[in-house]
Amino acid sequence: MKKCAAAILSLLTVLFGLATISLAQYTTYTSPDGDFRAEIPAGWKIDVEKEGNDYRSITFTDPARPNYPLVVRWFANFTTHRMPDGILEMYSGDEDYTRQTVENAYGKNNLIKPVTKVSVQGRAIIQFAARVQKRDLYNFRTVFFAKLREAKSPAEVGAPGTHFYTVVSSASGFYSLIHALPPEAGALDERYYRRLVNSFVLLKNCPACKPLEQAYALAGMTTAESAEKGPEKPLNPREQFQQYLGKLQQDPDDPALREKIIKLALTLEPKPAIPEEAEKLVGRATFIFKNAKTEADYVDAVQAYQRALLITPWVADYYFNLAVAQERAGKPSDAIASLKFYLMAAPDAQDRRDVLQRIGGLEYAAEKVQKETSPAALATKQREKDEQLIKGLNGVVYGAPNVYDAYLKIDREIQILGNRAVERNVVVYISPEFRKLNPGHRYLGNPVLNETNYSISGREFAVGESKWVMSEDGNFIALKDREGKELWRLQRKK
Repeated sequence: MKKCAAAILSLLTVLFGLATISLAQYTTYTSPDGDFRAEIPAGWKIDVEKEGNDYRSITFTDPARPNYPLVVRWFANFTTHRMPDGILEMYSGDEDYTRQTVENAYGKNNLIKPVTKVSVQGRAIIQFAARVQKRDLYNFRTVFFAKLREAKSPAEVGAPGTHFYTVVSSASGFYSLIHALPPEAGALDERYYRRLVNSFVLLKNCPACKPLEQAYALAGMTTAESAEKGPEKPLNPREQFQQYLGKLQQDPDDPALREKIIKLALTLEPKPAIPEEAEKLVGRATFIFKNAKTEADYVDAVQAYQRALLITPWVADYYFNLAVAQERAGKPSDAIASLKFYLMAAPDAQDRRDVLQRIGGLEYAAEKVQKETSPAALATKQREKDEQLIKGLNGVVYGAPNVYDAYLKIDREIQILGNRAVERNVVVYISPEFRKLNPGHRYLGNPVLNETNYSISGREFAVGESKWVMSEDGNFIALKDREGKELWRLQRKK
């Protein structure tokens, strides 16, 4: 009887446990900054990590499966965040974050739900999911494991399974809602992720922003496919601005896109903030420029300014400073383009006349550089250089052994005489045995066996289908066939 009662009690315990699993309890969570609200499983541990106003990571951890958390992250655009492995990450916006995450963390071949972009109530929403196959992923750059610092082994980093993402754009950054599930998880386990997404309500545009006049909810959006239907609503100017910035990261050499960003930035109020990273890069560029001693130093300054302008392509002063550095680096055409962007970004600039005059001077310098670097000009320079080389080699002899054995030694020589090259085979040694065996041989009375004259053109002169080519420093002459293969080399004799 006691055994039967114990069995019934054990069965009831199991059934109660199953009911608890299937009927998960949730609690409404509001972030410490009051920027979002969402429903999360009751009893899960909550960890908050932040860096100033540019980064937040709130992790909700199931005590039974600590390697598979729910995470909500905030990233400010164009700001750096140091990950636990020491690597800095920075994103220009939601699209750049998605691209880097897919390409660097997973690989496109591991996507199980493709990247889907929609607009919900005027906000850009991106969703995708990827599968992680291996446990040993020491260099795996999945960015949402808040407990990475505490990981005891690589197996705890990027644990295998499926990772779901929903990325929500904002005025100055974006939120990323993430859930990692183990390999054995089924559709039932996705309910936490669905609940987080469906209950997610944005109360501010960023952790440090003012409350929104009207809260933004993702209610009913389990997947991107279930987002609102119909034509997408047009982006507001600031959202359009962020979209342009993201595209510029993919194609920094697109002048038309850069022009759109500059013109749109002029209409925004308040004006876009300049990230600290851009200011640091400008400080770096200014230091390099002030201490530059060579053209290569100015090139380094140019690169630093360009990196700053990739982050803040609307700042007029940066373009002016870049133009000055490009001018010193011997790049007048690039300097002209930068000054034109300066005038575009500062339409009321008081130095407009001075800048236009500077552009006129740079245009002349660019024309001169173009003439000096044209194919005809370069050919002329090379010809003059070769002629000067040949002139300095008058009388010099080049040679190499042609026949060398115990009886006879013959050198192949070329001597430069003005604008001619004279090729000879010269007998340099005849053994007594050879003289005895060949008393009437022509080699005995004539050390120069044959002589051929060539007209020198530059550093080359033809030999039938082959040609002799002198090295640029004049230290050797090589005989090459028509395919350019070296057949013979004569070294300059001292």
